[in-house]
Amino acid sequence: MDNRFYIKFMKDRLFKNLSFYYKQLEKNNNDILFYNKNLLKKYDLEYIGFQTNNEEFNDVGEYTYFKDLTIEHIMMLRFNFDFNNQNHIFWASKIYKFLEYRNNAIKNILIKKYNNKMDRIIFIQNIICFLIEYYHSTKDLRFLSIALKLLRNKSLSKVNFFSNNINGQYCLNIILVKKLIDELNS
Repeated sequence: MDNRFYIKFMKDRLFKNLSFYYKQLEKNNNDILFYNKNLLKKYDLEYIGFQTNNEEFNDVGEYTYFKDLTIEHIMMLRFNFDFNNQNHIFWASKIYKFLEYRNNAIKNILIKKYNNKMDRIIFIQNIICFLIEYYHSTKDLRFLSIALKLLRNKSLSKVNFFSNNINGQYCLNIILVKKLIDELNS
């Protein structure tokens, strides 16, 4: 895929005020449950603290439907992802396909699934994290593209999935997507 496709996003308002996101990340880095440490190290973001104890996440289980995914499924998948496990690859493929073709339906699924707004925010931010981490490991641009689409999704931002005392996970996702796009453009 041609890198020129991503150049247009460089002037996007999403990335307009990165210094704000860095400040928010420093204030709210305890919001972050888990992130790929190699990815953070590569971009000098190692100072971020984690709350997750790896013993609490077992295996992912069989994939059913996107609407049946829970925060726990996504966290288990992120924590235990194995590129040699066909079930994990299947999960990644199904998540990608759903988000590619039904990106606008995600708001309705989240509203039906979670009564608590914070659970919705945690779910969508962990989906974005998974996509970023998968891109980082495979260099499959489709996953980075979907992560960017979710971050820019107007229907989600209109119902404040991304604001509300901007959380650390959201800030980290924006910073990492910007760094990955910069890397593509260099």
